Amino acid sequence: MKFPLYFSVCLLLLFAGCDLFTNEQPEIPGKLVFSTPDGNGNYQIYTSLTNGENRKQLTRFKDGGAYSPSWSPDGTEIVFAQTTPTTSSGYYITTMNADGSDKQLLEGEFDGRVVNVVGDNPEWSPDGNKIAYDQCINCELGGGNLEIFVYDFENNEITQLTDTLSEDSFPKWKSNFELFLTTDRDYYLVDSLKLNRDLYSINLNDQTIQRITDSGNFGTLARRTTNEFILIKPFNSENLEWFIVDLKFNKVSAFILPTQISKKFSAPVEWSKNRDIILIRTLTNKRFEFLFVDMETKEIFKVNEEPWEVLGFDWHYDENEF
Repeated sequence: MKFPLYFSVCLLLLFAGCDLFTNEQPEIPGKLVFSTPDGNGNYQIYTSLTNGENRKQLTRFKDGGAYSPSWSPDGTEIVFAQTTPTTSSGYYITTMNADGSDKQLLEGEFDGRVVNVVGDNPEWSPDGNKIAYDQCINCELGGGNLEIFVYDFENNEITQLTDTLSEDSFPKWKSNFELFLTTDRDYYLVDSLKLNRDLYSINLNDQTIQRITDSGNFGTLARRTTNEFILIKPFNSENLEWFIVDLKFNKVSAFILPTQISKKFSAPVEWSKNRDIILIRTLTNKRFEFLFVDMETKEIFKVNEEPWEVLGFDWHYDENEF
């Protein structure tokens, strides 16, 4: 008996266990990782394609939660911050494979003893050898003294990079040996509302500090990989444009968002290497929509149609192809 061609194809796919119509890749390459509540209200780590499809739950913590995920440079691992019922000094920095297997609480040597790596907002270095994070030093006593730390996989050591009474937080890698950080150190005694922040960089080798902004109105940034450009959104941007900073030549230029995106309630997340694509989050009723924006054409690619409740979001793609 002869079967029609389409029936033969479907029969082959059935026996092969494949689904021809659900594995199509979206126009924006790569994959996403994010933290969002499960059906019981516990924050878990999920991955998806860049259009929000093929969503997979990687953690299933019944007590506590998982937050602030970040991809390793090669996309094979994820680091995140985990809480447990016994957590008192902060979140445990944890790694796992990209499929959710082999979860490991990081431990390192600090002040001559082996301790858990405790903190939040972890981020892998470009070479994959280190993880930077912030840690609240006195939160158990009701304080808010945040410092920047780095865990080194090669020597299994933890290094404290900052030591102030202010909030040094949200480390982002500028290079393998330099970090950006957000800080209120210049306003610690004069800003009772703790709204003022500036952007600094710190060198891991000699711990020298360089101030990048001085307005007290720094909000968030996205760094263009492998070069000296960053996109900055001011904290209060209702009447201010976003701007691009050329760190090498100390030049600043304005960046205009497409008019349909609210600059007041949006912030940059990632900036691709070869094609000028910005991943942006925008706030809607205390939940987030995520969008990819082509900086040249202003074309918009939506990740999610309905707003998500998200605590931590990261995009991984192959820099050699995109």
